[in-house]
Parts: sequence; C-alpha cells; structure tokens
Amino acid sequence: MLSSKQIEIFYEVYKNNSMTIAAERLGISQPSVSKTLSVMEKNLGFKLFIREGKRLYPSEEANDLYEHASIVNSQLKNFNYIANTFKSRSTDFINIGTTPVSYTHLTLPTNREV
Repeated sequence: MLSSKQIEIFYEVYKNNSMTIAAERLGISQPSVSKTLSVMEKNLGFKLFIREGKRLYPSEEANDLYEHASIVNSQLKNFNYIANTFKSRSTDFINIGTTPVSYTHLTLPTNREV
C-alpha cells in the first residue's frame, strides 16, 4: 500500500517527467524523490519509470496508475483547501461569554442609537 505522499511524488514525477522538477514543486530534495520512487518500486514489485541516462520514461504500469494518482492528488488538494477554509474561518469572529445583565449593559447603548 502506498501513502498519499508517495502518490503525490509519483504524480509530480510523472507529470513533469523529471525528479528534479518534481522535487522543486514539492519543496523536497531530489535525492528524497529518488529514494521514495525506489522504495515504491520495491514495495510494488515493478518499475514505475525506466531510467535511460538522465531521462525518465514511464512504464506501462505507471501510465495506467497516473490517472488514478491524478484523482487522488486532486482530492488531496480539495481536502487541504477545505481544511484551510475551516482554519481561517475559526479566526474570523470572537466568542464572548457573559451574563445576561452584562450583555444588556454592553449592548444597551448601541440599541439606543438605532
């Protein structure tokens, strides 16, 4: 089984056809991307990319998995967007606890002006 981070790395490498560009986009080191792909290939039991010199070519399995990785990546972005929306929304207002008498005293001058 692959983690969401591994799927994200696979997606970026496939999309950019480069471990270096994928690493830059993900904000991690290129050796980390390379090691993650190697671990993934070992766990899966097949190659995701064929390496010829400095060039990467996706395997047939990678071509089949890319569509699914794209969906997972999109869902992760949506999840993070919604989570960040909740995070920012919670700082948009202040809750004040008060007794009924204090509330009347605090809001009464405002009510008179209206």
